[in-house]
Formats: sequence, C-alpha cells, structure tokens
Amino acid sequence: MTPPRVSVGLPLYNAEPFLRPCLDSLLSQTFRDFELLISDNASTDNTGQICLEYAASDQRIRYSLNPHNIGIIANFNRVFELSQGEYFRWAASDDLCAPELLKRLVDCLDHSPELVLCYAKTRLIDEKDQIVGEYDDQMNLQSSSPSARFVRALYELRMVNITYGLSRSRFIRMTPLFGNYPSSDLAYIAHLALLGPFEEIDQPLFFRRTHADMTMKKYPSPHERAIWMNPSLKGKRIFPSWRFLFGYLAAIYGAPISIGEKMRCFVYMRYWLDRWGPGLWEDLRMLIRRSPEGQATE
Repeated sequence: MTPPRVSVGLPLYNAEPFLRPCLDSLLSQTFRDFELLISDNASTDNTGQICLEYAASDQRIRYSLNPHNIGIIANFNRVFELSQGEYFRWAASDDLCAPELLKRLVDCLDHSPELVLCYAKTRLIDEKDQIVGEYDDQMNLQSSSPSARFVRALYELRMVNITYGLSRSRFIRMTPLFGNYPSSDLAYIAHLALLGPFEEIDQPLFFRRTHADMTMKKYPSPHERAIWMNPSLKGKRIFPSWRFLFGYLAAIYGAPISIGEKMRCFVYMRYWLDRWGPGLWEDLRMLIRRSPEGQATE
C-alpha cells in the first residue's frame, strides 16, 4: 500500500479521561491522508477498549499494545519508529486540535521545502475544554543561521508545545529522538533547530490541556520526574540535569553545521547554565547524601 503522507503518533498509558475527545479531534481533520499510530503502554484502565472501538470504525488507526510498560520515553519514540509518512506529528491524549490543523501544517511544509517543522499557535484549555489562556511559543525560527535558531530555542522554550507541530520525518531521523531523562523534549527541539528553520501558523489551532495531573505539577523536581519516567531508578544515583546538559552538547557536536556555528552554539550554552545550572549542583548534592548502596545517609 502507498504510505500516507502524514503519520500521527499517539503514545498512551491510562489515558481514559480525555481519550475520546482527543481521538475525535484527530479523526475529524479535514486533511485525510494520514495514519494514526497508537502505542498503548500496557494500560490498566479502559484505554485499550476505547482504542479498539475507534480502530474498528476507522482504517487509518493502527493500534498496538505493549506486552509490558516500556516507559514513557520509549513509548514516545516507538510511535515514530512505527511511522511511514513523509511528515510526522506527535499527539498527546489530553490535548485537542482544530479540524484544519493538519491541512494548514501540511500546506506550510509543502510550500516551504527548507522548513524542518511547522506549528500552530497554542491556546490553553482546562478539564472542561474551556479556554483559559493564550500561550506564545515564540518559536518562529526563520533565521538562516543554525546558532541563531539554537539560541532562540535555548532561551525561549518553556512548554514545548511545538513538539506537537508537524516535522519532516527525515529530519527527525537525524536526531536521537527523546532521551530517557526529564526535559529531553527541549534538547530534541534544540537539535531540530540546528537542522533548519521553523515556521509558526498565525492562528490558534492547537489546544493544550492544563489539569491537576500534569507531570510538571505532580513531579516538580527533575529527580521526581526521572523516577516517574523510570521507577527502577528509585533509590539509585541519578543525574537528570547532567544528562540534560549532555543532550544539548551532543546535539551541537553531532549537527551537520560548520565549526564556527558549533563554537557559537557552545558559547550560547551559558544561557543553559543560567537557567538550568542549579540542577547540576542539586545532582551532586543528591550524590553526596547517598551511600554507595543508594540509601540516604541522613
């Protein structure tokens, strides 16, 4: 069969509360030539039943169930690895999108072959789908300079809504995807910024849901998020902020850009240290407070 032009990846785990509205918004897109790849990470609620119900009525859905929970990062990466489309977009089970979102994003990439990624403006919604605010992603990275795009991504990225933009799959394959550490989505986007420009559609077509169970609210520290992502790390020495730093450094080192551009990017990493540097010291303090067996010494 001819591969679809677009692949949409939806990694899931116990996503029942907002799953139906999410699937409805994806399947009602005016652009129809896409596959919806669902990877269920061994959910224990009704997520699987809901997905099978939708898959039975729409042939664009490819549902797979992991035999065991492989972790959130591995599941995010898996949906891309299963994809066939020229363009790829991640989706989250609690977010919504306007019916014309994919059409506008595809038209944007088709019209500008130099673009790596295209995304729409974001509106924030609550548990009842009510709009609670606007969010300015500030990621309209049009500069021809990789280092100029990189420093903007380094300095401006916060909610990383543009992870849910539409990218050319060939550029995604040039990255290591998401790393198994907190905030690896920021390093991933910074890596993409080194590969080419981004464009923003000046219309709010993406709706990011904010609610009490959001990861950043439930697990505010990098150490808490690292253990949530991989429970086997509990009680062990972990260095989430150092791994985060090395993710950025590896992106710069491996990018297909000139030595001069790489050197400028390394210099710009001072902004990373200004913002995230305290986490490096916290990692070291956590190491000092633990015995060789990984048990607290205090």
